[in-house]
Amino acid sequence: MYINLLFGILVNITVLMQFSRFFSKTVLKSVVVFNFIFLVFLSMFCFYEVGYLNEVVVINFHNWINLGFIKINLGLLYDSLTLTMVLIVIFISSLVHLYSFSYMKTDPFFLRFISYLSLFTFFMLVLVTANNYLQLLIGWEGVGLSSYLLICFWYTRVAANLAAIKAMLINRIGDVCLIIVICIFLQKLGSVNYGVVNNNIIYLLNNYIDIFFFEVKIIDVICLLLLLGAMGKSAQIILHVWLPDAMEGPTPVSALIHAATMVTAGIFLVIRSSKLFEFSPNILFMMVFIGSVTCLAMSIIGAFQQDIKKIVAYSTCSQLGYMFIGCGLSSYTISLFHLFNHAFFKALLFLSMGVIIHALGDEQDLRKMGGLINFLPLTSVMVFFGSYALLGLPFLAGFYSKDILLEIANVRVYFDGYFAYILGIIGAFFTAFYSTRLMLRVFFNYSNVNKNNLYHIHEADIFMYIPLVLLLFCSFFVGYFFFDVFVGLGSTFFNTSIYTNFQNYSIINIEYDISNIIKLIPLFVSIMGFFVYYFLDLKIYIYYYNFYFKKIYKIIFNGFFFDKLYIDNILIGLLYFSSESYYVNIETGFLQKMLNLFIDNVFKNLYQSLKIFTKGFLHVYILIIIFFIINFYIIFTFFYYFSINIFITGIILICFSSFLKWNILADLLNSLNVLYKKKKNM
Repeated sequence: MYINLLFGILVNITVLMQFSRFFSKTVLKSVVVFNFIFLVFLSMFCFYEVGYLNEVVVINFHNWINLGFIKINLGLLYDSLTLTMVLIVIFISSLVHLYSFSYMKTDPFFLRFISYLSLFTFFMLVLVTANNYLQLLIGWEGVGLSSYLLICFWYTRVAANLAAIKAMLINRIGDVCLIIVICIFLQKLGSVNYGVVNNNIIYLLNNYIDIFFFEVKIIDVICLLLLLGAMGKSAQIILHVWLPDAMEGPTPVSALIHAATMVTAGIFLVIRSSKLFEFSPNILFMMVFIGSVTCLAMSIIGAFQQDIKKIVAYSTCSQLGYMFIGCGLSSYTISLFHLFNHAFFKALLFLSMGVIIHALGDEQDLRKMGGLINFLPLTSVMVFFGSYALLGLPFLAGFYSKDILLEIANVRVYFDGYFAYILGIIGAFFTAFYSTRLMLRVFFNYSNVNKNNLYHIHEADIFMYIPLVLLLFCSFFVGYFFFDVFVGLGSTFFNTSIYTNFQNYSIINIEYDISNIIKLIPLFVSIMGFFVYYFLDLKIYIYYYNFYFKKIYKIIFNGFFFDKLYIDNILIGLLYFSSESYYVNIETGFLQKMLNLFIDNVFKNLYQSLKIFTKGFLHVYILIIIFFIINFYIIFTFFYYFSINIFITGIILICFSSFLKWNILADLLNSLNVLYKKKKNM
């Protein structure tokens, strides 16, 4: 049963790729739909059995890697954390597949697109069901590959190809960090199994590593690398630049990446490694700082975007910042609860944006919309409730998770708590600002729709509205029904999967140490954001705004020029170093010329020295063979004891040298440059 949760999705891929020539599209769609219905109900049953009955299911297949004292088993781990992610992934993915049947039906490569979606879902399930970090890495890299295939699905568009390259290469930074963590675990513990790592925390606490003549706890190094890996995948500030450009792919791809799969992988990694982070308070403080800055900066940038999909994309970055704040404050279950709620209303928003784009003939510019409530009344209801679930208004999903994250930051009587609370409140204001802007500009303002598109505006068919109605229902009720499971005082739902020191203490403080006025501040701030934009929307204020803040608008619209920062200050320097210094001087000059010449001279002199022994006598040859066998044994014994160190050093050097290849950097530079110029000309 539990194996079917993972491998059942392969039925879709097999049917679509192998039998598409024998059956009609209707038959293939029916197989995919019924398979997903089965998997959704199966995931619900497993969620109940594992979570509510406090069981943990471990499935070991066979000995995967057996290298000396390193032994890694291939297996599956199903605990409450895993089943929560499995339920989200399968449910959202099934709705996105159903939505895509109508959205992509005119595309000539429709079946290939559905196959890529199923492949994406499979690798995400591999990631969350892994019982060790190396198996997690397979799913981690798989979702990166699938995202590349989906973002550049329309490969004839230059922007889509460049955005896919950008996403792939920037994510490599986080991937390399995760690979180094796996190498450290193999060196220190001889295993990458979650249980082995968690049960040897004391050993890691007593180990130090020398970095630039300073002794640093190795657990701090591990947690820092895990944090960097999560930042790359979950698009936190500095490493966030790939996510807005990923909107070049079809809208169902955006919904799947942002709602339930790729961007939540970093949060899952942090929560899965909660016991490691709990013994590294400095990294937790850094996580709170990064999440807070991301939450505020991305909400500000989103308030000034003109592409409706990019507004929602920056909203995702901002909400991921809230989740990082929760993890940094040791409230992992509440962060997971916000991830759970966010998956539903963010999928609702993205798929609703797809209906609008589909109705307007692929128009995404906010300035070319308006008055659509008369043409798309059902879609306006979906966007309205999705936006206000995002705001965290009462009785919607976001209210039960986002507000409690801010309250936990408030009761933490340290600098990181107050810092996170202030930036989170300001971020909530800008969230209300851009959500109101999106609603008014699309549905209520005067219409700027092109006349040719105006004649063809229509509501979507039933296959696109069934997922929207289900997501709307979930956006209303999942927060209320699952509140006690994730947040309730005394809940034992995640006791077997998440380790935390301070969670219950924070919840008790929320109940007794915060007045009702403090609890209502996020609501007041959201209402204030609504009215501030409503008044700024008047023509006289728009003229005043554009006249005095044109340069500020340009800076924020271009995302604080992070792309330009990468191009001018980092990539050009790296490109020059890799092409001139590394390639010309080291790779070509030293490795290919000087080193070859040196080795040639050494062996030539060695041959001249040994020439006296090569007179054709058998006993001389035997003595030479014995001499080399003894030396080979000594060298092999020496390298055997230091094999893991050499393995780690080799992995790091390979990653570094591959990153320094001038053609890869040139591709990334070209991608950033073209996308930056495109954004600048908008």
